[in-house]
Amino acid sequence: MRQQTASRGRSYQISGHVSSVYQISDDIICGSVEGTKEYDTVVSVSDSLSSRCTCPVGLDCKHGVALMLEYLERLKRGIEVSKPPEKEYERTYHTLLDSGSKEFLLPAPVIHNRTKDMTAYLQSLSKTN
Repeated sequence: MRQQTASRGRSYQISGHVSSVYQISDDIICGSVEGTKEYDTVVSVSDSLSSRCTCPVGLDCKHGVALMLEYLERLKRGIEVSKPPEKEYERTYHTLLDSGSKEFLLPAPVIHNRTKDMTAYLQSLSKTN
């Protein structure tokens, strides 16, 4: 993931472009992010950090970064993140999950304290050298 992608994703999150956030399981979140149009995005944090999106980029895009940062912000504020409605999951997110491939996974921190580690990892991507 390029630094510009992480930085733009953070800008999207701060500007309120994330319209929904759901938690499918302990290591998978999904939601919608407004870009040129509304894009559906799934982020996996199982062994590595990766995202799939309906945007033209498709993999590890700014929408995935924005979704992850919004998820972390909600956890920080104590806001519960629910599962997606079943019909929405089947229609949208299940398809994105099935289209995933291990070859697109990014290296991620060891996730013991998930919120702290993911935040630090994403922040490190947005810093310029």
